[in-house]
Amino acid sequence: MFVESNAVLKLKFQRLRSTVVNNVTSARIIDFLFQERVLGEDDMYRSVICLLTVIKIETEIIYFSHLSL
Repeated sequence: MFVESNAVLKLKFQRLRSTVVNNVTSARIIDFLFQERVLGEDDMYRSVICLLTVIKIETEIIYFSHLSL
């Protein structure tokens, strides 16, 4: 599965190569990957959950570091 995914990504980025060189922005790359269905709603959901987890952990670290002062 991962080998096939990597091959698909490679082809998508090869097609996008001239655009990326001229317009290097992460927003355009992400939009392209969604448009080409390399990324989907499940990927976005997992990213949001991961981000929320990181924010929760950072908040706890800050909270406990203030308690230790």
